[in-house]
Amino acid sequence: SLESELNQLRRTKKNTASKQRQMRKNGVEPPQADQAALASLTQTIGERQKLLERIRKQLKTHNSLVQDYQQQDKRVDGALSIAGGGSGQSSSYPASAQSPVPSPAYQPAVSPMDCGFAAEPSHTAPPRSEQAFMAPTAGQQRHFNFVQQMLVDHHQHLPQQQQQQP
Repeated sequence: SLESELNQLRRTKKNTASKQRQMRKNGVEPPQADQAALASLTQTIGERQKLLERIRKQLKTHNSLVQDYQQQDKRVDGALSIAGGGSGQSSSYPASAQSPVPSPAYQPAVSPMDCGFAAEPSHTAPPRSEQAFMAPTAGQQRHFNFVQQMLVDHHQHLPQQQQQQP
């Protein structure tokens, strides 16, 4: 993971710096190659740290968006059950019955699985297949189907409304 790689680089830098300090203490100037290696390690650590911070920020944003979406999905599910009334309709409609328009592939935002590290080392998720990761959840599919049906209904009623207007 990126975190463990960063920790390894820090340990290497610490060991290299300690070795150079000891050499200077003994009156020996460290070789240019060692000094260049230390400078390179310092630069690499800085780059990796910035990358890690950027990934954490994206993860936080992603988790916030997922939470907002789940709250919105619960509201839509509630609206569907109210709109369905007691007619025996389920709020989980098959996609083929909703519209002849094919549904687009679901594209999730950046996740820790894509970045090569777990959000918390003690809570690692089991690996998932790409197909399972790309598949929308039942709630997401219901929401998409509901919105898609609303659009289809709107477009079907639009020509009727235009004909009724003088």
